[in-house]
Amino acid sequence: MRSHHIQYSAVWVFLGVCLFFGGGVEAAPCPQGKPLSVMRVRSWRGDWISRLKVELNLFAGSLKGKNDVILIAGHTNSQGSSRFNQVRSLKRAEQVRAFLQKLGVKSPLRVAGMGEDCPIESNRTRKGRMFNARIAFHRVGGGPPPARRLTTLLKAPSRRIFPVFSACPKQYMKPTNATLCPKTVALHFAPGRYKRFAKPARACPVLALFARCALSTYQAKSLVIAGHRDVREKTYTLIDKKRAKFLSRILMMMGMKKNRMTIRGYGHLRPIRSNRTQAGRAANRRVELSLR
Repeated sequence: MRSHHIQYSAVWVFLGVCLFFGGGVEAAPCPQGKPLSVMRVRSWRGDWISRLKVELNLFAGSLKGKNDVILIAGHTNSQGSSRFNQVRSLKRAEQVRAFLQKLGVKSPLRVAGMGEDCPIESNRTRKGRMFNARIAFHRVGGGPPPARRLTTLLKAPSRRIFPVFSACPKQYMKPTNATLCPKTVALHFAPGRYKRFAKPARACPVLALFARCALSTYQAKSLVIAGHRDVREKTYTLIDKKRAKFLSRILMMMGMKKNRMTIRGYGHLRPIRSNRTQAGRAANRRVELSLR
């Protein structure tokens, strides 16, 4: 424990000396265009990267089999000096690159520290500072454009979409034999969980089929994601809305646009079966996906 303490102290002393004598990292120009993904970092303290494991696993899965050049841009808010934020944002971007490489990402990964120079919200408010502390991923070259990749993605969703997604293991993502495209599906969750399906072997193929239909047959329709819970799950956890948001992130990684989706949480107010039995509560712990 003491050796770790000395190691971290030496790093911060070195950074402080560099900043005092005019060293540091020069600011890079703000990336242009819409990012592939943005991950908000609520706190840089401790093992902060473990809080982004689900999002990073999904993003790593979307990069497998592609040769895109990805820029990992670290951003901070205005708290602290400008040069300190520059160095810190670069260090965070390098940590994300190392994590993605451990997951097996073969795409060329570049890093940049933007510091506080590219805010998306005002740093005068607490909410704005929270949004500005983030990691953004940009495609800067290589591979075909995203519009051409969509048809390839739809051909084999079981192999390309869920390679490292723990909620849907690989063996469960087999193509279904269904010939009709459903407009409404319900996915059931384990009690007290919003990242784990009750029966992945049933839910994952249905989710893959629904996403394929939403991205091809029903491109013009909007999607309503409604989360529900049973009466025994706590109200303050907002687990119904967390389930809906979790599925929305998965669908966005599969190619669904954010402006097509509406997220709603109904709590236990719309049960489909009685909450007095265990089977009824299991049926009520669900997220309904509806194309309208």
